[in-house]
Amino acid sequence: MIGLVPTIAIRPHRAPVVCEILHQPALKAPSEMVEIHRVIVLSLVTVLRSLIVQIANLTKEISKEFKQNPAYEVFSSLPTGEMTTARLNAELGSSGARYPSRDYVQTAAGTAPVTRRSGKTIVVYFRLQCNKQLRAAFTDLARESVKRCDWASDYMANQLKLGHKPSRAYRALANRWASII
Repeated sequence: MIGLVPTIAIRPHRAPVVCEILHQPALKAPSEMVEIHRVIVLSLVTVLRSLIVQIANLTKEISKEFKQNPAYEVFSSLPTGEMTTARLNAELGSSGARYPSRDYVQTAAGTAPVTRRSGKTIVVYFRLQCNKQLRAAFTDLARESVKRCDWASDYMANQLKLGHKPSRAYRALANRWASII
């Protein structure tokens, strides 16, 4: 069997040899292995179908419970889907007593950057210690609000114009949402 040379150089004289290698029949798996994998895939499909039904039922239940929440009016006015607003409500709480100010919300959500100062040196970096579920909920809110809210899409475009990467721009928008909510 002729091996392929792993180089980028073009070698037209080798084209027939390469074509011959590529047109050889593929290796065939033993029929027993094919049958075993077929059974495994079919059982996984059955499990996935039941999971899809369970996820749909849970989504309906969460939606029903969330609509009975006293903070439903406030959270449902946000430019995002019902599951994201339910997650935000679950993490923030209905009464607002969990976080006394917007600074606490921004810090807990991990949207506010950390600033270290030493002499004349100032270093700003990503906050690692935070409530990861709350950060994910605010990030989802930021991503969805860009599609549904004019000021959010303008803010995002401005952040990208400033040279920030999309993840940093979404985090900055999430930080704005954390201060608003």
